[in-house]
Amino acid sequence: MKLQDVASVDRSRVNFELGDWTMWGERTERKPSAHYFPLIAIDVINGAGQGPGGLCWGHGTNFQAAGCASAGGQFINIQPGRIGNYYGFTHGGDSGALAIVVRDGQLQAYSRKVRLLERQSDGETVNTREFDWGLIYSLANIDANFYLYPGGSRYDSGSASYVGGDGIIADILLKSQTLDASNELQTQNWDHGTHLMIADTEANMGIGFMSSSFVVAGNDTRIWVKPQVGNDYYSGGVDIFSPEARFNYRATFGGGLLPGHPDYDPDSTTRAQTVNGANLDLNLEGLVNLRFSPSDPASTAGNNYLGYSGALSLGAGHSDGMSGATTDLSNCGSLGDTNCGSYLSIAEPSQPEAAIRLANITGDFAFTEGRVDIVGTGERAASPEPKMIIANNIKLGYAAADHLTDILDTVPGISSVNAGQPVIIDSIMLGDARLGGMVIPSAQIHSSITLEPQSAAVPFSP
Repeated sequence: MKLQDVASVDRSRVNFELGDWTMWGERTERKPSAHYFPLIAIDVINGAGQGPGGLCWGHGTNFQAAGCASAGGQFINIQPGRIGNYYGFTHGGDSGALAIVVRDGQLQAYSRKVRLLERQSDGETVNTREFDWGLIYSLANIDANFYLYPGGSRYDSGSASYVGGDGIIADILLKSQTLDASNELQTQNWDHGTHLMIADTEANMGIGFMSSSFVVAGNDTRIWVKPQVGNDYYSGGVDIFSPEARFNYRATFGGGLLPGHPDYDPDSTTRAQTVNGANLDLNLEGLVNLRFSPSDPASTAGNNYLGYSGALSLGAGHSDGMSGATTDLSNCGSLGDTNCGSYLSIAEPSQPEAAIRLANITGDFAFTEGRVDIVGTGERAASPEPKMIIANNIKLGYAAADHLTDILDTVPGISSVNAGQPVIIDSIMLGDARLGGMVIPSAQIHSSITLEPQSAAVPFSP
């Protein structure tokens, strides 16, 4: 929802809704309903050796370390009760934690309608439209370990002292995997998978990232509401910081027939269900910050949007090894991408061994002045249709120094002296062959994505 021009004469409100939800694919024993979470456990951990153990990334069974490796997976673990000296306090022993454990969760549903509602401040509806479009974010085979600790200690860099115990510390380990029919190894599975797509529900077709698998790991993650400084709305908000984090995402870019299509048949041998364009594999490891900030509620210029900003500092000095990855570039590719550090790999589905890979990426990135903005009908004369705009600046290397320094000033355990390290792509590879490298000392990029309807929509009564 967006509060648009709340201080102007119009004082209109713009809302959009995702509706007409339905189950993704066929009902099975492992997927008996659209929302199926057979195990969500909440317990207190307080003592050495307690906890559920790590997760096996790449396999459907959460083996222990040796069994996971022998089955072709990668064992990932964050030990509960250990907090490093990043925020002015440390727990080298076992600290009590609230544990939340999820196993075999399924979120297999998608929306088939997008509804636009525009209202005045008195609640009167002035425009309603419905589009035969949907957002697909089905999540398969969800496993998670969350450990929560009180504290986080808001740090006042001006007085170089702690002024409170706001927020929480969290250890985060979450994965969702698209698995084969035996629920063992990652593969393509259209009927039961993790899909992030845009759908044309009138044609019953979708396009985006299919058969995805991802893991998110964050050690000693601080979550707090950061106070705003003056009129700088980006300086405050919900702030998430982790000194040791990992995000690994694997997917196939393409499109396919939605479950409502007359030719939808996951078992068909004569009718193709999907078109595969490219295999993607992205792994990022290092320091990470993400902040969601409110905009000016008194703006009279349509500046009521959700602001966001963040930073990445990739490199072995932060988290290499925390999640099991190495930077053994002599074996990068030949022994799997886990030897490539932070990397991006793109390949044709028919020839995955000939992937183009940017391997062992290090350096600093900043994302500033981000906004998610919902624009109402006729709000901008150049394009009268409603739209969603997602935009931000991307700063690399030295250009990221100021933003990263501001973040690290609230983390006394990490020095900001070396903020602004150049972005280095140690190896540009084709398959197993190294073609060269790349260094970007400093750069700034502006990115903007606009989602806008191209045809008339059907009015409806909310």
